Amino acid sequence: ILMKPKADANAKQKAVHKLDSLASAINADSLEFSLAAKIYSEDVKTNINGGLIVNPQTQSASFELEQLPTKDYYMIRNMEVGDITEPYESVDHNQKTCYKILQLRDRTEPHIANLKQDYLLLQNLALQKKNNDVMDEWFVEMKGKTYIRVDKSFKNCATFGEQTTQR
Repeated sequence: ILMKPKADANAKQKAVHKLDSLASAINADSLEFSLAAKIYSEDVKTNINGGLIVNPQTQSASFELEQLPTKDYYMIRNMEVGDITEPYESVDHNQKTCYKILQLRDRTEPHIANLKQDYLLLQNLALQKKNNDVMDEWFVEMKGKTYIRVDKSFKNCATFGEQTTQR
């Protein structure tokens, strides 16, 4: 749940207080995190889906530790599943100061990749390999058909020909 306060200290304090109240209500089971995110979060990327953050690299809701922003990592590294962080200052995707709370929904221990837990990762790897194979095939085909003419003014350029000391 993300809130973007105005520049003054009073607005910052109000944002922290509101997030603290929301965290208390969620911890007391009188409000679900996803509902609170839909109602109160000012982050248009996550409030529509109940506060779920999508990993831009894999398009899934799973992150590897090194993919998390540093501040978020330090806030959740010792949390248990279901815990909520205390409100903290952060920077949003537009590099603007914001305050937020996070809930850790799941934690996966290191494991050998398998279809049940890593389907999207394996799908992305297979798609990337297929794209690379198509590009390699296209490159080989175009290499035989494509001609490059280098202007004579670049004759002495080290990249295209022998460099001479003539001037």
